[in-house]
Amino acid sequence: MHSIRTISDEERRALKGMTAAALKFVGLSAFQFLTRVKVSALSKYGSAGEEHRDDFIPVDVAVEADRACGEPLIIGEAARMLGYRLVKDDGAEDSVSPAQVVALGAQASRTIEAAYRAVEDLRIDARERAELTPMLIELQRKTADMLSRVAGGAR
Repeated sequence: MHSIRTISDEERRALKGMTAAALKFVGLSAFQFLTRVKVSALSKYGSAGEEHRDDFIPVDVAVEADRACGEPLIIGEAARMLGYRLVKDDGAEDSVSPAQVVALGAQASRTIEAAYRAVEDLRIDARERAELTPMLIELQRKTADMLSRVAGGAR
């Protein structure tokens, strides 16, 4: 008897993809020493292969991975799947400095240049993916931080 699941294949892929990106960002070999799971299991959690279709990262390990990333990549993706948006509650000042705007612009520029180089041949290979993934994660982090500050200042 098969159970009826409410998670779609698209949502599975999104969760697996974000898990893979987060684990790549923190590094599997190093991360295994910060959590209760070893590399072999960690690699299954981010694998899109059919044999690992139902192997998802446990919530405590996802929290540890997100903490190592410096932002809730995996938990944030799960929240988006449920129709929520996470907002950092750090009590930080709600203003944006000129230096933060420059840092965001510089990160965006570097990321766009890398993305353009990656798609020039109309495909992204493993090396390009490895270069681009952490850049996109950092751009997302900086953008989310600025959005949080801007939205917080509008209250």
